[in-house]
Amino acid sequence: MPARWCPHGRPRTPQAILEERLQAETNRIGLWSSRIEIGPCAGGPRQQLRGMNQFHLGGTLTETGSPPPGTRGPGYGVWRFNRATQRYEARMQFLRYLPDGSFDGVSDVHRQIRLSADGNVFVDEIVARLLNPDDTLRVELCGTAQAQRVPIL
Repeated sequence: MPARWCPHGRPRTPQAILEERLQAETNRIGLWSSRIEIGPCAGGPRQQLRGMNQFHLGGTLTETGSPPPGTRGPGYGVWRFNRATQRYEARMQFLRYLPDGSFDGVSDVHRQIRLSADGNVFVDEIVARLLNPDDTLRVELCGTAQAQRVPIL
């Protein structure tokens, strides 16, 4: 198979591409504890939340947050490394519920993630669309998060 050319004019073999992807994934996989600040993009009060994110090899993720139990389900999503921006991108969704247990819609969350040089901290730019049960937009939220890798002790 012929080598692919990178923007700098040097050939990239399929093996080099695979190794680069594996390195990008390995830097990201693991368990992360995050502190989130989020509020309406148009302005208004912001909430401070906590979250736990598990990034899996292969580009999937699971997440849980700190809203009261029973008001939302777990988050499921996908992630990838964007070579052009040198950032990770993620999209996840979770279901929301009213206190009586009835369905209240879906939260669709888009994230731009910058990983620190040592791979133990990331900063996250968040845009979340809160959708009603009929999939119409209720509100768009914007925020940031900072996360720390949870180490094995």
